[in-house]
Amino acid sequence: MRIAVLSLGSRGDFEPNLAAAEEFRSRGHQVVLTTNTVNVARAQGAGFETCEIPADLTRILREFMASRSLVKFGVEMARFEAEYGFAIDEALIAGCSGADVVVSSPMTLVRAQSITEWGGQPLVANLPYPLERSSEFHPSFMGEFNVPTVLRRPAYSVFEQVHTFSNRSAIRGIRRRLGLSDSVPNTFARMRSNRTPHVLLTSPTLFPKPSDWPDYCSIAGMPATWGDTTIDDDLESWLADGDRPVFFGFGSMSVPDPAGLLDLIEGVSTDLGVRALVGAGWTDLPLGVSEDKRVLVARSVNYSQVLPQCRAAVHHGGSGTTHDVARAGIPAVLTFVGGDQPLWGHQVEKLGIGVAFPFRKISHGRLHQALCTVLMPGVQNRAREVAHEMAGENGTVQLGDTVEALAVA
Repeated sequence: MRIAVLSLGSRGDFEPNLAAAEEFRSRGHQVVLTTNTVNVARAQGAGFETCEIPADLTRILREFMASRSLVKFGVEMARFEAEYGFAIDEALIAGCSGADVVVSSPMTLVRAQSITEWGGQPLVANLPYPLERSSEFHPSFMGEFNVPTVLRRPAYSVFEQVHTFSNRSAIRGIRRRLGLSDSVPNTFARMRSNRTPHVLLTSPTLFPKPSDWPDYCSIAGMPATWGDTTIDDDLESWLADGDRPVFFGFGSMSVPDPAGLLDLIEGVSTDLGVRALVGAGWTDLPLGVSEDKRVLVARSVNYSQVLPQCRAAVHHGGSGTTHDVARAGIPAVLTFVGGDQPLWGHQVEKLGIGVAFPFRKISHGRLHQALCTVLMPGVQNRAREVAHEMAGENGTVQLGDTVEALAVA
């Protein structure tokens, strides 16, 4: 069976799709991975056939972090669509050509629906966060605002309409290219109508399945750790040469004032008497070790190997990082920006394994207080308990079962 796996986003967005592709290949299926330029080398290095989406999301994320305005983010997304929309269409159509099943991540879903309508393939949503509405969890798109239970489902209905409106250009564009009706279907309503399987590669410990979800939505568990397990020699030596550090990482959330952020990290770490390991990610920070050897800045780190050697983690709250930190058995301080990040902040606080607040409210005092909380023995012990509950999860197995069952239905 030939399976098309579609992905568009940062490395964190890509990882669940790469894990899914590996599971499909292990079952003897042919896999083609369609992803944007920044992830192509990793896909090809793992031995997969690829279709490249020549698109750069870095500018959009940097603009969003600089302004933290949803209006400006919407403007940037419109520019992104105008610049890259045709190329995205071309790559996704090519990637799905000849496929028996299409597996899509969130940012490619609106196009994947039209492509599979045209090509007649079944579609599976491979998700790192929930898209189905519910009254049982905090709507992530509402950010830090606490939405009463009775208003949560109506809030999702409003969000769905806004999402459809903001994606109308992409939807119309690809439907015209494929010769389909010139309509703008509601992505979420179509998934409910078609009973499109939602497979969340998330932990049921961190996010139990809501009781008001339909049976085609499942919480499969996070992917098992696999792939490269090496650590940079200098980092490994630094880790061994002192007490366990606190990890600070913001991944693809490029921050607007890198120097100020590094000063803040160094100041808080000094006050607490802890070492700091900083994962720069997309943020422009000077790499290397500080003069007093208490702070190390690396471009990237291997989470599966490094996080268990840390005392706590401060991060942006993306789904992948939240799960990696929880699986490592250490508590977290989530400084969320948007998207699904506030949801994970709420879940971490609910479980008693961390503290969450918006990145825009970060300060010396706030970060110091949050780290004092998560470094307390009770929170440290609770984080280890949660990690024990998550042990052995491998959600890609259920995703593979879902895809195979759908293909023969």
